[in-house]
Amino acid sequence: MALALLADVQEDVIAMLNANPGVWSSSVSGTVGAFPSDDEIEQRIFEADALVATQGYFQSVNDSLANPFFVVSDDLAYGDDYPQHHGKINKVEVSDDSTTWIVGVKANSLDDITTALAVGEAYVGSGAFDFLYFLDNGQFYSTQTYGRVTYPAYVQTSLLQCNQNEQSLIALGACKLLTKNASPSMFAEYTQQFDAGISQLVQDGSYTPAEIP
Repeated sequence: MALALLADVQEDVIAMLNANPGVWSSSVSGTVGAFPSDDEIEQRIFEADALVATQGYFQSVNDSLANPFFVVSDDLAYGDDYPQHHGKINKVEVSDDSTTWIVGVKANSLDDITTALAVGEAYVGSGAFDFLYFLDNGQFYSTQTYGRVTYPAYVQTSLLQCNQNEQSLIALGACKLLTKNASPSMFAEYTQQFDAGISQLVQDGSYTPAEIP
């Protein structure tokens, strides 16, 4: 799916803030309406893009929304902290040599791991001993020597990373972040619509753009 374009979102935000009336522009006039600087608008757009990803895509019932953001952690040893992240871990793999990886089998508790390590194959039988892992309080545990987790992460680049379908939602989020006191712009309305759009992504798995005032 095509990604939202920064220039298009800038034009949407400028129009919503009435920051350059009478023209369709990606730059503020600096003299009317709610007129933060172009640099501030760009920064808030990237922050809104991150919010759509981390609060919307990564929490959504539609697991596929997080797929483009998956990264694999460095190798983890027993008791290591796994990376901080928003959303759900997609996959946990284990290995005895950090070269050949197999998808792990989640143990029921940390006690299962410690007991299995104490008694070896006899604890679970059928070779399943080699696959066990457990995540507890941000730490990784396994009967294998190494582990790694695949998880969603948003890392800002020079491009927006959310889908074109969410372009108006990114614009709403930027306006929410650009709220200025004593401005005539409809910040409360934009904030409400942005929050509702994030809820749509989380609960319904998709976003239906509303008409922006």
